[in-house]
Amino acid sequence: PEDVPRVLASITESAQSLSLWDCEYRVRFADGSTHWLHGRAMPERLADGGTLWHGVITPVDERKRAEEALRRSEQAFRAFFEAGLVGMTIAEPDMRWLGVNARMAEMLGYTPEEIQRLDWTDFTHPDDLPADQAHYARMAAGEIDGYVMDKRYRRQDGSELECRLAVRCERAEDGTLARVFAI
Repeated sequence: PEDVPRVLASITESAQSLSLWDCEYRVRFADGSTHWLHGRAMPERLADGGTLWHGVITPVDERKRAEEALRRSEQAFRAFFEAGLVGMTIAEPDMRWLGVNARMAEMLGYTPEEIQRLDWTDFTHPDDLPADQAHYARMAAGEIDGYVMDKRYRRQDGSELECRLAVRCERAEDGTLARVFAI
């Protein structure tokens, strides 16, 4: 019932403009179950002023369940990432940070927005950079999928942050780096 006004409006708009009707909506079946359908049809104006529809309506319950599972998973990941238990980052293969949680930004003395304009080499203590880059190069080459090391970061105020760094990568189908996660 909640979808009826939207579906009717989309059908009316499509019939008036003779444009493709493309709509996903829920239907309650006789047994009381609710299912998602995807309707897609092209209207044709008939000589008598009526409309003839050429199209299909297909069930999309599985895709909708998958989309909902993905939404819940992303929501859980985001909540964990932002929980502030430890500093966490997500980086592009080129070392730019895609995401930095508030705890990591706080530990380094920056805002998350400031940090995301830089990459992790900008914060690494110069004496620790060669070892970190060597591990990263091995990971990028596919020799390892992650590493752990003791590392010093430089805070915005110039002081040092000593930490234990754990890095793990996600690979694309071709084996190249897709994203890099660090805690």
